Amino acid sequence: MFHQALLLPVFNVVFIFANYFIIRLWRSRRGAVTSLNRWIIRPLTSIALAQYVPLCLATFSMLFCRHIGDYYVISAAPAYLCSGPSYTPWLVGAIIIVAVFIIGTPATLTALMIYRRKAAVDEKQFVTRFGYLYEAYRPGFVWWEVLYFIRRSVFVAVGRIIQEDIRTFTIAILCLIVYIAHVRVRPYTTNLDNFVEEVVLAALTTIALTRCASLYVDDPASLQPVIMVVVLATVVFVVIAALIRFRRPLRKVCTIVLPVCVVNATLTSTC
Repeated sequence: MFHQALLLPVFNVVFIFANYFIIRLWRSRRGAVTSLNRWIIRPLTSIALAQYVPLCLATFSMLFCRHIGDYYVISAAPAYLCSGPSYTPWLVGAIIIVAVFIIGTPATLTALMIYRRKAAVDEKQFVTRFGYLYEAYRPGFVWWEVLYFIRRSVFVAVGRIIQEDIRTFTIAILCLIVYIAHVRVRPYTTNLDNFVEEVVLAALTTIALTRCASLYVDDPASLQPVIMVVVLATVVFVVIAALIRFRRPLRKVCTIVLPVCVVNATLTSTC
């Protein structure tokens, strides 16, 4: 659980650097220059952002404990005790990840936005390295990505820490707030991106409200078809919209993303 979530980013970083040096060696024989930004900075940033939610899930799972009989155990893994010398290293590691990664990621993004705004930077070079983090947003909402990561960490924390009877209502309220905020702001530059986000958030809100309603009906399973229809319709819509929106960049992305996905799938199946 926790160790696997920690190992995946490490293996990804090793893979990226190994891939960079292989490409560099191959291209140097042809007299070509290997772009550090393309093969190191962008992949590392993408991996860090992609691993944010899995690390949040694993870390908050290690921090939330409960009593089962006479034992105080980890809620997500009742076979492990929440006390004693065997748990202390995992607790320290979880606290470090919260401070460095979970809090550090949005803090670093905020620092980058402030640095871009106040420092005399080479705008072209900055856009080449970090533009994909904010170019999708309107000029006044480049910080929306920071809120996006805070939103994900809050949802994960609520899902792991708050008790089950309160959790459903809390998530429903948060989904509704996020949906209303997005509809009011519409931070993306294109109407398609804003519309896709609205559909996804509306689907999440509908599912959360349906889960709340299931607490007050005699047969909660009767509401499952509603959830399934909403999920399937949303997935189909998002896939179609993604193919329309990213049909050209997909070819370039696959050259880096596919090998990383293969490595992740292999590690997940063997860990």
